[in-house]
Amino acid sequence: MEPINTDEQIKKLLFLDPSLEFKYVKQIIDTLSSKPESDKRALQTKLEGHIQLFGKKVKEALSTPEYDNYCLKATQRLREWQQTFGEISLQEVSQMAKQTYLKLYHIARDYITPQSLETYTKQYVKGQDSYVQKLSLSIYEHYLRIIHPTLDFPKTNLLVYGPTGSGKTYAVQVLTDLLGINFGTVNCNSVVQEGIVGQTLTDAFSHIYKKNNNNTSSVEQAIILYDEFDKLFYSGYYNDRVLNELLNIIDDNGTATFTVDKVPYFFSTRNNLFIFTGVFAQLEYLQKKNKAVGFSSLRDEDESDFYNNVKISDFEKIIQRKELLGRIRNYAYVKQISAKHIYEILAHSEGSPLKEYYNYFQVNQIQLEIAPEALMLIALSAEKTTLGVRGLKNILFALFADLMNKVGTEALTNHLVITKEYVKDTLKITQKQ
Repeated sequence: MEPINTDEQIKKLLFLDPSLEFKYVKQIIDTLSSKPESDKRALQTKLEGHIQLFGKKVKEALSTPEYDNYCLKATQRLREWQQTFGEISLQEVSQMAKQTYLKLYHIARDYITPQSLETYTKQYVKGQDSYVQKLSLSIYEHYLRIIHPTLDFPKTNLLVYGPTGSGKTYAVQVLTDLLGINFGTVNCNSVVQEGIVGQTLTDAFSHIYKKNNNNTSSVEQAIILYDEFDKLFYSGYYNDRVLNELLNIIDDNGTATFTVDKVPYFFSTRNNLFIFTGVFAQLEYLQKKNKAVGFSSLRDEDESDFYNNVKISDFEKIIQRKELLGRIRNYAYVKQISAKHIYEILAHSEGSPLKEYYNYFQVNQIQLEIAPEALMLIALSAEKTTLGVRGLKNILFALFADLMNKVGTEALTNHLVITKEYVKDTLKITQKQ
């Protein structure tokens, strides 16, 4: 991870702080290269303090007319910056929102499109382009419903299927975090019908309600993901009453009830977006069955990834509830992550799990460096687990655990280099254990 030089950091701070007069901002940028390094560092410290102060003012002004004025300043800054310095990405606008506590959808309406959401998500999720495209459109439609509450827009509930650890849930988290949309998950593997002690289909709504200071609108505008959705259709898990409850919740004019401190709350689910995810291993059986009777074009070399040959009609054989299928508008397939894409996640993704380890060593005054060939060996090892990013995280911890324990001792220098040989030796030891 290359450090950002002082000039770039100052320019970034000037962009992020909309309270500064643009004339002053441009003057600083125009003369920056001629300033001595000591002056630059002093200026950087001053700007960091200034933007923190602005963020504090914004937090104090939430839900007041002054907040609207701050939003106007931000949108004006974006226009002036783009006219002077060129195109601004949604990623850059999102950084301004995070630093200043302004809501992204209040300052970035000109920058939020299905394509910009897709581009943003691809910085985090690698190798799932088709899924990211479909998800970006679904969430963009949902975003429009939030900012234009009196208008009707398409509602695209999405079913996502594919192997574990491939980014099904993570991609939703990336986009909901970006847009500041409330997001909840329900694990269908442990769901019980209403009235029985255990996790219910509406628990996610109650968590969102409490998290947002008992705000009902936060619940009615949330995105809910039903994970391990396929488990509802295995023998022994199938429960008509649970599915009937789900049908009422996800209906276009649905309603639901959640309970907080034994008090029931009724609300409309008309504006909620629902996403259903699962491995759907049942599809493999259907593919093999189709092949056995000669109805599939599945070739021997494709059997390792049977999802490639799945048709929407296959879900009718698994779900067997037409009224439920009718409430799902689109389907997306996520692929098993290849070593190439795992390498991209490690080396180039904004959400690389390596950042945690860079941070760990950095706060202990140790510079961590990982050789490219070492990264590729890590990626190849993760691919073999067939657990995707979950398998990758396990491998990374096994790789770094011993080194992390040695922080603060003379066993480590202030520059730690991870080589291919170190990865090879450490993973072999791990496997023996």
